[in-house]
Amino acid sequence: MTIECVQIGGTTFRHVGLPPDQRPRKQRPLLFDDCEFTGSTFKECDLSGVSLTDCILDGARVDGVLITDLVENYKRNSRQSRAGSA
Repeated sequence: MTIECVQIGGTTFRHVGLPPDQRPRKQRPLLFDDCEFTGSTFKECDLSGVSLTDCILDGARVDGVLITDLVENYKRNSRQSRAGSA
């Protein structure tokens, strides 16, 4: 199914995926391409294996922590680990 050129502001998606009696089967992956989710909330979602590619993450948070801070901390720790093992 492809849904294009829609305005869904104010919409709530709840209980999206397979019904409980069909778990642990996995539903087919979803693709969100060129979407505007500014100010949106993802609550109690299974984001296992999710990939964010070429996304603007300014102000985006995971459990209250800025994603940009998480990425910068990861990069800093990776550089320090490489420098320490050299």
